[in-house]
Amino acid sequence: MNRRFLIASGGTGGHFYPGFVIGQQLRRQGCNVLFIVRRNDPAAQVLENNHLHYREIDFSGLPRSLNPLRHLRFVGRLCKSLFQPRDSSARM
Repeated sequence: MNRRFLIASGGTGGHFYPGFVIGQQLRRQGCNVLFIVRRNDPAAQVLENNHLHYREIDFSGLPRSLNPLRHLRFVGRLCKSLFQPRDSSARM
């Protein structure tokens, strides 16, 4: 049985490394693992160095301001990012 896992992580080490360790363990168990990271995230280099498959998406974190324009842009990017993993090829 070929199990597949998608792990979305990155941004900071506290968010990335727990998913990274889980992904490594799943791969050791014979599972297919694909990471999703933000475009130009430093985590991509760590994944590449460890021969883990990943895809970069154009996304940003939730805005912490009360500016409604920033929230509208966030929602637009969120909707767009939902389809990006299907459109781009995985890297390793």
